[in-house]
Formats: sequence, structure tokens, C-alpha cells
Amino acid sequence: MKKILFIALTVVLTMTTACSDKKERGANDFAIEGTISGAADKMMYLQLVAPDEVKTVDSVKLDKDGRFEFFGPRPKAPEIYRLSLDNRYIYVSIDSMETVTVNATYPKLADYSVKGSDNCLKLKALNAMHAALQQKVRQIEMSQDLFPGQARDSLINVINAYKEKVKEDFMMVGPQHAYAYYALFQTIEHVSGEKTLIYSPYSKEDLWAFGCVANCWKEFHKDTERAKKLEELYLAARQELRKHNQPIDESLISEAGIFEIELPDAFDVTHRLSDLKGQVVVLNFNDFHAAESGAIILALRELYNRYHEQGLEIYQVGVVQDAHWWRQSVDKLPWVNVLDQSGYYAKLYNVQALGDFFIIDRNNMLQQRVGIDGLEQAVVSLL
Repeated sequence: MKKILFIALTVVLTMTTACSDKKERGANDFAIEGTISGAADKMMYLQLVAPDEVKTVDSVKLDKDGRFEFFGPRPKAPEIYRLSLDNRYIYVSIDSMETVTVNATYPKLADYSVKGSDNCLKLKALNAMHAALQQKVRQIEMSQDLFPGQARDSLINVINAYKEKVKEDFMMVGPQHAYAYYALFQTIEHVSGEKTLIYSPYSKEDLWAFGCVANCWKEFHKDTERAKKLEELYLAARQELRKHNQPIDESLISEAGIFEIELPDAFDVTHRLSDLKGQVVVLNFNDFHAAESGAIILALRELYNRYHEQGLEIYQVGVVQDAHWWRQSVDKLPWVNVLDQSGYYAKLYNVQALGDFFIIDRNNMLQQRVGIDGLEQAVVSLL
């Protein structure tokens, strides 16, 4: 798989704080000002959310009324900044010599008001929608009344509804604006602690969104870093999806039983798929960035808890480039997790969707490929 040319907006901060004395606003500067009530004497940071890192560009100590003011040169293309206060954030979009006024009450910064920028209003609306989605996801994943298949379907439904709303209200309205770019890299945090992207460029269903925004940024913001990296990501993902449409020779499976997989886990210990002979094995390939990943992990956890003592094992192959992200994602998962950064084995097994599960019997023979709804029945029949 091609190297993903972006790091989601949840990257670890590089604190390069640039504290400075009070300065005057220049003729070509933008301004972000306002009041954070209840936050007197606290330090606030202005951070630039760049394509591959978050950089602190200025800081200020709030006065007794919580007032603040930041200046900066007008950007060549829309930029995304955030106000950071005690690891709480307010995101703003800047694309001209505008004055953006932000008011909030500490510590509930999410309830802020913003004036002076329609783009900032759109960004606020997008974040409010995202917060509502996050709450729905947690409710579904914590529900005791849903079977794994039902939970998966519910997650997919709420995520797809969110995507449709984003398409109508943001992607199609202003793909050349910062809020459309920002939407591409939003994530969901699951109850397991895993974080997944809502949009994946390596999903056929999501690629259009990356193409739409990439083409508009190339047209409106030519030669900017964001435009270049987004176009590179889109083209790499499109090429990768085309490469994956190659069927495997099914006769090789009947001769060999399984295609051998030999990959390292998070501690660089190698695990061979054939070493699990004697157990019923569920083989799954998972992109931990994808929106569907949370539902798949939830279903596998339920299955593992129910049948592991009866002889079930799960061999899950991570097909992501970011090894650090993958290690964090699998840290608390009890089954065998290995990493295939090249995507070689996924192509070998002709994986077309994350919801495909390969069922291997106790003699290391591949019996069938099933979807999540048929997973439990297929496993039980072999135990």
C-alpha cells in the first residue's frame, strides 16, 4: 500500500511555543480575538494545524477578564488554526485579512460563539455534528441490547448518515474551503480506545470525497502544500484500489489449504498462520483507519470472549502504513495481531472488503469466506 501522505488531525503536538511580547496588527494581518470567561491568567496557545503536524505559533496569558488577541500574516490559502487551552480546542478557519471573534466559557469551550467568518461558522457546525456522531457511536458500542451484527449495522448506518449530511452541507457547498479539507480527516474514538478515520481514501465509497476536494484545491489553491499532498494522496489511493481488483487462483487454496502468512506483531515477534493448527481460526484483514473498523473489532471481541476457551483463535492482519497508529490500536486486543504494511497478503487473499472473514478449520484448511452476519455460525460449526 502506498505511503499515506497525511497524518490525521489527531497527531501528537510538537510544542514549539513562540511566546512573544505584545505586538501591533499589520496591514495584511488576520486577527483572532475574544474572551474566555472563567479562565483568567491561564495560558492560551494559537496552533496551526498543518497537513502533517500541529505547530504552536503564538501564545498569550489571558487577562483578568479572559480576553485574548492573536495576529498573523494573511495565508496564501485557507488555513486551519486552533485555540488551545488546557488540552481543549476551538478550531477556526482563516483565509483572508479577517477579524474572527471567539467567545466561550471555561471549561466548556465546545459551546463557543464565533463572528466575522462564515467559514468559521461552517467549521463550528461541522464540529457540532461530529460531536453528536461521536456520542451515538459510544452509545451503540456500549449497548448491552445489540448483537455484534446489529451493532455493526447501526454503526455503519449512523456513519453513512453523517457522511451524507457532510456531503450535502460541506463537500458540495465549498470543497475549496478549509472546512471541507478538515472533514476528510475527522476521526471517531471507540470505547476500546481505538481511533478510526470517518473517511478512508482507500475505500471505493469515500474516494470521491478526496477527489472532489483535491481537484478544487488544485484549481483554487495551486502550489500550496495542502493542495499538493491531497492530490498525491488521492492519486496514490486511486492507483491502489485499481491494483486490488485482481482475483486469486482458487485452485491454489485447495492444494495448499491456506496461503501461509508470516508477519510480526507489535513486539516484532513473528507469527505464522499455520502455527495455529489445532484451533479454529478466523482470519481477518483490517484497516484500522477505516470507519468500519470499530464495528469489526466489536464483533470479533464478542466472538472471542464467547468461544476462545472452546478452541477459537483470531489472526488479524493490519493493513495500514502507520505502524505507530497500528500498535496503539491493537494494544488492548487479546488475539494475534500482525502488521502487513505492504498490503501483500491482503492482495494474495483477494480481500475486497473489511467485512470479509476467512474461516480455517483445525487442520489448517480454508473452509469458507463469510461476512459478519454469518461469522458466528461458521465458527460454531467447526468447534
